This record gives sequence, structure tokens and C-alpha cells, in this order.
Amino acid sequence: MRTDHDRAGTHHASATMHAADDSVVFFVTARPEIIDKVTELNLSLVDYHWTDLYTRTTLDFSDTRP
Repeated sequence: MRTDHDRAGTHHASATMHAADDSVVFFVTARPEIIDKVTELNLSLVDYHWTDLYTRTTLDFSDTRP
């Protein structure tokens, strides 16, 4: 799912699957508290890095839920 939060706080989301291993990878653009929510949802953090565009944060997660 890709979620983009703009300065007004609105967002748009879509989902995609990785065919190689069927894992769902989430690309989340949001404030740091999203990290806590993802942890709460039991998603594993694969990659975490900052982007400089509007000081957005990009997070890449694999869905580890059963």
C-alpha cells in the first residue's frame, strides 16, 4: 500500500504485491508516529530512509501477519 500524506494531512493509498515472494510491501510517506502503528500491526521494517522532498519519510515494510 502506498500512502502519501501531504501538508494538508490528506492521503491516497493503493496496494501492490511482489510476485517473487507474494509479500506485501508498504511504502509509507507520513510522520514518524506511523512507525509505531506499523509495529503495532506486526509488520517488519525492511528499509527506512529519509527523503528530502517536503522532509517526508519513506518506509518499506513486508507484511508478516499470518
